[in-house]
Amino acid sequence: MASIPLRNPSILLALLIAVSTLTPAQTLTVLHTFNSTDGAFPNGGLVHGSDGNLYGTASGGGAHGFGTVFKITTSGKFTSIYSFAGGIGDGAYPMSSVIRDSSGNIYGMTQSGGPADNLGGVVFKITSAGKESVLHFFTGGADGGNPEGDLIRDSSGNLYGVTAGGGNLHCNASYFTGCGVVFKLSASGTETVLHTFQGGSDGANPWGGLVMDSSGNLYGSTENGGRYSAGQIFKISASGKKTVVHNFDPGVNMDGANPRDPLTFGSGGILYGTTFRGGDLSVSWCGSIGCGTVFKLDTHDVLTTLHSFEGPPSDGDTPYGAVARDSAGNLYGIAADGGNEYFGGIVYKLDLSGNETILHNFTQGDDGWEPSGRLYVDKSGTVYGAASLSDGPDGNGVIFKIVP
Repeated sequence: MASIPLRNPSILLALLIAVSTLTPAQTLTVLHTFNSTDGAFPNGGLVHGSDGNLYGTASGGGAHGFGTVFKITTSGKFTSIYSFAGGIGDGAYPMSSVIRDSSGNIYGMTQSGGPADNLGGVVFKITSAGKESVLHFFTGGADGGNPEGDLIRDSSGNLYGVTAGGGNLHCNASYFTGCGVVFKLSASGTETVLHTFQGGSDGANPWGGLVMDSSGNLYGSTENGGRYSAGQIFKISASGKKTVVHNFDPGVNMDGANPRDPLTFGSGGILYGTTFRGGDLSVSWCGSIGCGTVFKLDTHDVLTTLHSFEGPPSDGDTPYGAVARDSAGNLYGIAADGGNEYFGGIVYKLDLSGNETILHNFTQGDDGWEPSGRLYVDKSGTVYGAASLSDGPDGNGVIFKIVP
């Protein structure tokens, strides 16, 4: 991937002054600031539980320094649920969100930890009483390794996910050993590899996770590989057959490149997602690689770019995290960089036509910066999310809400 050109502070300052009068008042409230002992760097975002609480992970901090699982009420009452111990017996560094079942059990993955020589990560379960168990230790080999995406769970209790590494270790996979796999994990902990990515036209390095339709088909994306080496969207049928739904071709019709996040189902089976790069390749801030996109994919596998990020001073750069939808079909998401304050990232809203409203520009102050992961939007339109960094001596990140 091409590198982003060095930024010119004097030019950027002038641009900021020119647009400063256009910046709307913000309504962001910080619900919790991480202090390292309760976690640090909440990269996975938030999910809403049936009990009304929000759940998430912090990729660092905690009692052992290997990350935590937490819950927080919508009014800001924070509870640490579990601190990972790392090493050969436990996971370390959870980078994704978690899911809950009807009994209140929590499931998720860590990027590292476990007995493998390269600490290939784990799938974990935490009971409603806070007891953790490891359901699967990834070896980094044929079963996959280094998962950073979200899990999904079917009605029979099977878990499905992806690993960014492992699988075919002879695959040319850039910064991973192996090109990754799609897997199924039974309720008893037996793993089945549904697909091993081979690189090239088959794709490589799935990051974000999967979604499942009513027929049991799985949809996901790879960051790398594909026909144009810019990633792809894939489908795996209930019988295990993989097909390519879309190969990203950056620069053609504002197409995106390098998707990293889970897809989101909308009404009528339409899929929505983001790409890390691509879009408008003429944007000077992002050089020739683009600042990323938001897209929709219809039921005929036709992809439409809804928004191409322009970078500062008027827009974000580098979208991270699955998009959320409200009852009217509006999309909500974050960009980890850009914005018109201090390049701390943004929270944005897109209407059905793709018109963007910036809900908050992060200032790299107490409100945090580099927002990451999933947002949750309640019925009133209040947005809840996380920023992975924050101001202060530790800079461990925050949980926030934005009231419309």
